[in-house]
Amino acid sequence: MSKKLLMGLSMMLALSGVVTAADFEAMLKNAQGGDPEAQFGVATSYRSGKDVAQDNNEAINWFSKSAEQGHTMSQFELAKMYEKGLGIPENDRLAEKFYADAAEAGFGQAQYNLALMYEQGKVVPSNQADIANLMLSAAEQGLVDAQVRVGEYLVTGVAFEQNLEEATNWFLRAAEQGNLRAQFELGSIYVDPSFLGQDLDKAFMWFSRAAEQGYVAAQARLGEMYLNGIGTAIDGLKALEWSEKAASAGDLVAQRNLGILYFNGRYVERSYETAVQWYLKSAVQGDAIAQKNIGSMYHLGQGVEQDDTQAFGWLRKSAIQQYGLAQLNIAYAYRYGQGTPKNSIKAYQWYSIAETAGQSGASFNLQKLAANMAPGDVAKGIALAKECLASAFQFCD
Repeated sequence: MSKKLLMGLSMMLALSGVVTAADFEAMLKNAQGGDPEAQFGVATSYRSGKDVAQDNNEAINWFSKSAEQGHTMSQFELAKMYEKGLGIPENDRLAEKFYADAAEAGFGQAQYNLALMYEQGKVVPSNQADIANLMLSAAEQGLVDAQVRVGEYLVTGVAFEQNLEEATNWFLRAAEQGNLRAQFELGSIYVDPSFLGQDLDKAFMWFSRAAEQGYVAAQARLGEMYLNGIGTAIDGLKALEWSEKAASAGDLVAQRNLGILYFNGRYVERSYETAVQWYLKSAVQGDAIAQKNIGSMYHLGQGVEQDDTQAFGWLRKSAIQQYGLAQLNIAYAYRYGQGTPKNSIKAYQWYSIAETAGQSGASFNLQKLAANMAPGDVAKGIALAKECLASAFQFCD
């Protein structure tokens, strides 16, 4: 048997965790003779502690020797140890260096890990295009997680020009390999009316696949589809079943939808108290619709003690998330002093913002309000609205 074949066998044994003392000694001898494959095997044994005392320093030593000779897997493993601080202090710069070496050799997982480091801001790439190129190269090699990320880039228009059709192709590759995130994203694209290839049957199929395997966001969307008869017949019991599963797992959309079901008494006995419970769970996670709904329930005293101060607080949270109905309600609160001091200028500001959001009642109320305001105050309200919109709702007070 050739030396190379023996070395390969020793490597396989090292990686599988069944290295004997004799195997390790033979591998160590070859490593000391400068064989990068043997050095990698020795490093792996020292890191795992199989048939040799675990020693991260020795693992780093041998990975480094092998990496210096251009051994791709050693470069990759060394990068991981530096990135995660596995037995050594974290060092993002050295992690980047060794990932880059392995990535340049065409190793897809290294390309993916390096792109993630750039995305997470651990290190700054010399060129922003590097992120997309690395991720695309990894995806083209069949790395499922990279295929999902490329799909996400194409949906959001980050790194690549937005292209839902091309995103669908990448998600499909990953989805067919069982990736639940990809299955969910496919469902989201196919249900989107702005997508030229909209296909509600396919949306239902992909949401169902992911939901049945426990993907919570897909369970919430599947509940909505059963509730509204999208891509399937209306089925209240299944809508409730899937919504409850997702809501119990913490999905804010499903929690909000359960709140709506209990508020309206649809497929369940009407209960304002239960509606409040689900709306609150969703609202504290930041769902703008739930925040608006719980605000309205505080204002009307439905399921909770009437409290306009609480109502105003929740409505404002929703309004600055650009939910038009909440913006209209905030304007009303300022106009009549409900839960906040009466302020015509602030009312004019929020009616103006609601009008921009397409709320049909805003224009009429602006006219009525302006008829009883000084021109200078109207101008102040307009200026406040412009400042709020220009700051992406950061400066609205």
